[in-house]
Amino acid sequence: MQGEAKTQPASSYTLTANKPDVFLVQEEDGVLYFHELQVDSWKTYNNQFLKVLIENSLNDTLLVYPESEENCAVFRSLQARHEDDCSIKLHEYRDTSPREGISVAFTVQKGRKSYLMNCTSDRTLEFQEGNAPSYIPGDRSEYIFYQKFFSEGDSAFSFESSLLAGYFLASKEENGLKKLALKKSQDQVDDNLRIQIK
Repeated sequence: MQGEAKTQPASSYTLTANKPDVFLVQEEDGVLYFHELQVDSWKTYNNQFLKVLIENSLNDTLLVYPESEENCAVFRSLQARHEDDCSIKLHEYRDTSPREGISVAFTVQKGRKSYLMNCTSDRTLEFQEGNAPSYIPGDRSEYIFYQKFFSEGDSAFSFESSLLAGYFLASKEENGLKKLALKKSQDQVDDNLRIQIK
C-alpha cells in the first residue's frame, strides 16, 4: 500500500570462535551478512623467522645470557661469538593498523631452551623463557619492535619499542660492557641506535 512504511526484520550480534577473529553478523531480508571487524592486533607472517646476527655500529656481535643473574644481552667480539651457542631469531608480524616500519619480535635459542625478548614498563630489556606468540592483541606490546632503516641509503636499522614510543634498542656502555638496552631517541643522529642485521 502506497505511503505505508515497509518494516523488515533486522538484528545484529557478535560471533566469536576459538580463533581471535571477530565477526559482525547482520540479518537483512532473511540474508545473513558477515563482516570481519578490524581489531588492533599482530599475527605472525606465515610463521616464518630468520636466524640473524645482530651487530652494533662497531661491528660487535650480540650475545644473550638469559640464564645469568643479570639476564642481559651484550655486544662482544666475533671471536666470542664463535665460542657461544646463542642463536637469535627475528619473527615478522602483520599488523591490522598501518605502522611506520615492519613489526618484529626476537627470540633466542640457548641450548634446548627458547627465550622471548621483551621490554618492561621501567624501560629495561629482559628475556623470558617461551616462544614467539602467533597472535598478539592490542596496539602496544612488550614483544613488538618497529624495524626501520636507520637513515636514508643505510643498510642498517633502528628498532623502536611499540610499548614505549620513542625508545629504541641501543648499544649502551655499562660497567665496561656494551649492553643491549632501551634508549630514548633525540633529534640528532645517534649511532648507538644503529643495528645491523646479518
